[in-house]
Amino acid sequence: MRDINLMPREYALIARRKKLSMLLLGLGAVLIVFLIIGIMTPYNMIKERQKTLAELNARKNDAKYEIINEVKQELNDKNQEKDSIENLINEVERNSIISRTTLDALIGLLPPGMHIGNLNANDDGKSIKLDGTALRVEDVAGYVVQINNLSFVNNVSMKYTSETIKLKDSSNEIMVVKYELNLDIKEQDGGLDRNEVSQDK
Repeated sequence: MRDINLMPREYALIARRKKLSMLLLGLGAVLIVFLIIGIMTPYNMIKERQKTLAELNARKNDAKYEIINEVKQELNDKNQEKDSIENLINEVERNSIISRTTLDALIGLLPPGMHIGNLNANDDGKSIKLDGTALRVEDVAGYVVQINNLSFVNNVSMKYTSETIKLKDSSNEIMVVKYELNLDIKEQDGGLDRNEVSQDK
């Protein structure tokens, strides 16, 4: 016995199209959901990281972390001073203008907060020019008195200017003294010691 479908062909096509449309709508909805999840996941991760970064920055500016920042700044200043001294020593050893003993004496008398930026000596080694920065004029004046008493120094002349600079990562300002010292050196003691240079090499 055979089943005979008495439904018109047009109705059958319409029914199939409805089923196909429902299937496509379902697949489309699932695809949209996955797309939304795929977009929102990295967005939420970025947002969470930005939130964490903001919290860390807020902690960094917290008052209880100021001492850490001060210590870091002090270490940075010490490293810069160390690099400056090493550069001066290298310059002296390279040019062989003044003796190592002379340089050690000049650096050893520096008070805290006073730094030598440049050291230049004339060709015959009879005069030395120092310039750099200090926190107080009194420190520079005291340094001049001390180096003026060194056995190889005849005389010291001093020039200085004061200016206000803004600290890095801060709204605070400090007064800085920029100085220039000219030393007249005694020829035998302050000049180039050939024996010393030979021993250093």
